[in-house]
Amino acid sequence: MDGEVRDVLTDLRDEFLPLHQENRVRRTLSHLRGQLDKARSPAGTPGAGPVQGWSRQCEVDGSAPTCDSFLLQSLGHSLHSRERVIQECLGLIRRVCVQDETGTELTNKLTEHLKEILTDNKTALEALRSKMTATETNMEKEISSLRKAGRDREQDLETLNSVLQCNQDLINDLRVALGEKEQKLKEVEKEVELWRQKDRALTTVLQEKEAQISLLQTALQEESPELADLFELREESGASLCQEVTKLTTDLQEYQLMVQHQQESHSQTVTALAAELRDMRLELRKREKERRESERVWLNSREDWKTEEEKLMHNLQRRDRLIQQILLDAEERDHLLTALQQKL
Repeated sequence: MDGEVRDVLTDLRDEFLPLHQENRVRRTLSHLRGQLDKARSPAGTPGAGPVQGWSRQCEVDGSAPTCDSFLLQSLGHSLHSRERVIQECLGLIRRVCVQDETGTELTNKLTEHLKEILTDNKTALEALRSKMTATETNMEKEISSLRKAGRDREQDLETLNSVLQCNQDLINDLRVALGEKEQKLKEVEKEVELWRQKDRALTTVLQEKEAQISLLQTALQEESPELADLFELREESGASLCQEVTKLTTDLQEYQLMVQHQQESHSQTVTALAAELRDMRLELRKREKERRESERVWLNSREDWKTEEEKLMHNLQRRDRLIQQILLDAEERDHLLTALQQKL
C-alpha cells in the first residue's frame, strides 16, 4: 500500500510538493486514512475482497494457480491498491479545496493526473481481458482438435472392426469350401477302392479261367483232335478277350493314376488352405490384439481428455468470474470517481 502511494505521489511530485510544504497534506491524509480504515473495517476492502478470497480458496484447495490466474490476481490487487490511493487523493483534493479556495489550478492538475492513472489502469485491464479472451479461444480450439482426434480414432476403430468382420466371413467361407473338398476326396477314395476290389476280383477270375483252359486243352488234346481245333479257335477268341481285358485294365490304371494325381493336388490345396487359414488366424489374433490395445489407449486418452477439458472449463469459468468481478469493481470506481468529481 505504501509503495503504491509513493508511486502515485512521485508521479504527482510537482503538484504535491507545494501542499506538502504547508503540512496540510499529511494531516488531511492521516485523518482520511483513519476514516477509511474505520469505515472499511466491518465489511473489509470492497475491491480486494474477491481477489483475496479467491487466493485463499486456491490455498485451501491446494491447487497451484496458473501464470494467467496469478497475473490476474496481481493486476486486480494492484488496481484495487491504486484505486484506494486515487480515492484518498481525491478526498485530499476536496479537503484542500474546502480549506483553500485559491488552489483551483493545482486541483485541476491533480485531477487530470489521477484521471490519466485511472485510464491507464482501465487500458491495462482491457488488454488483459483481450489476452484472456484469446487464451480462451485457443483453449476452445485445442478442445475441438482433441474431440476431432477422438472422432477420428472412433472411425479408425469402426474401419478395423469392419475389416476384421470381412476376414472372419472369408475364413468361414474357406472352411465351408474346405469341408466340401474333403467330402469329395472321401467319395473319390471310396470309388478308387471299389475299382481296386473289382480289379482284384477280375484278376482272380482270369487266373482261374486260365487254369481251367489249360486243363481243358490238355484233356482235349488227349481225347479228340477235332475238339482241340475247336479249342484253339476259342483260345484265339479268348486272346482277343484278354486283350480287351488288358485294355480295360490299362484304362483302369490310368484312371487310378489320374485319381491319385487329383488326390495329391487336393492334398496340396488342402495343405495350402490350412496354412493360409493358420496365417489368417494368426493375423486375426494380431489385429485383435492391436485393436484391443488401440481401444485401451483410446479409452485412456479419452479419460485424460475429459479430465483436461473439465479442468480447462473450470479454469475458464473461474477466470470469467474474476474478470467480471474486476469489471464490476472498475464500474463502481468509475461511479465513485464521477460522484467525487461532481462534488468537487
